[in-house]
Amino acid sequence: MPTRSQAPTTRPEAADDTPVLRIDSLNTAFQTRFGPVEVVNDASLTVHAGESVAVVGESGSGKSVTALSVMGLLESTGEVTHGSIRLRDRELVGLSNRAYRAVRGRDVGMIFQDPTTCLDPVYTIGHQVTQAIRVHADRGRRAARERAVELLTMVGIPDPASRMSAYPHELSGGQRQRVMIAIALACGPDLLIADEPTTALDVTVQAQILDLLRRTRRELGTALLLITHDLAVVSEVAERVVVMYAGQVVEQGPVADVLTAPRHPYTAALLRSVPPAVTDRSTRLRVIEGTVPSPHTMPDGCRFAPRCAHVMDRCVTEQPPLVAAPDGRDRRSRCWLADTDTPPAGSAPGTRATTEVPR
Repeated sequence: MPTRSQAPTTRPEAADDTPVLRIDSLNTAFQTRFGPVEVVNDASLTVHAGESVAVVGESGSGKSVTALSVMGLLESTGEVTHGSIRLRDRELVGLSNRAYRAVRGRDVGMIFQDPTTCLDPVYTIGHQVTQAIRVHADRGRRAARERAVELLTMVGIPDPASRMSAYPHELSGGQRQRVMIAIALACGPDLLIADEPTTALDVTVQAQILDLLRRTRRELGTALLLITHDLAVVSEVAERVVVMYAGQVVEQGPVADVLTAPRHPYTAALLRSVPPAVTDRSTRLRVIEGTVPSPHTMPDGCRFAPRCAHVMDRCVTEQPPLVAAPDGRDRRSRCWLADTDTPPAGSAPGTRATTEVPR
């Protein structure tokens, strides 16, 4: 499975272990009729070569805006107001539109949630895939077409040579998503961002797309930043997970640790709200009471405090920092209980907050 021009099939990590993506203290705001509104606050995360990191949270938690901040695709009213976004050793914050266009597609690719709105209905599939190749890889028309057929073969499009002349409406939803993946991989980017890539697909096609992402990461060494709300997908694809709530990172760490012993009440509540694999009429679905606060009216203290079963006086007045777990493991959480020896958030005293996520 080739990359860019004729790069090797694996991509070694940098000798100094520099992350492919490093986000530090990111703040992103949008101009509204009420003035500037901050929708991402103090977000930090890293993704290394060949690693898969999932970002999870409810709608409105800031996941997609974080991804769009990395891509430089914020609307005209949006801007990064503070922090750093580094791709390898290159700072992306402050790049001109022209400089960003050279980065997108070549160094970082993005798979959007709905391929129907991202693929141009008046151009053929072949035109859209070859255009991405010719813009960034400096190939002639014939070489770009050969590469496009190769990419469509790689992502599992049947009869790829003839499909080059098809229009998006002539393909199924799963095939359109595969075309989006082919475009994102056209120039062998170091980082692939997938924003809810399986949301609109049936279960069988979801499994195929996830398998394709796993193969891509394994064979190309491409780093993957996966935006999702599906904890089953997280347990299946990712190695580390970043949990966001109301624009902030509230917990992060290895998937196995976070999903079996969450240290933030919000993470525990998310896990409890996953529907069980087997239900009957007596089964009650558990929900997180309340709603995500509006960016216009964020609480003064912990942003989850109005919905939290463990709230204390301190939570209402003071905003907790993101701190490392006391056990020394690679885990961080934004909770006043995080640096104590209390049981994992959401569990009864003396128990372990284990949750099996349906697959």
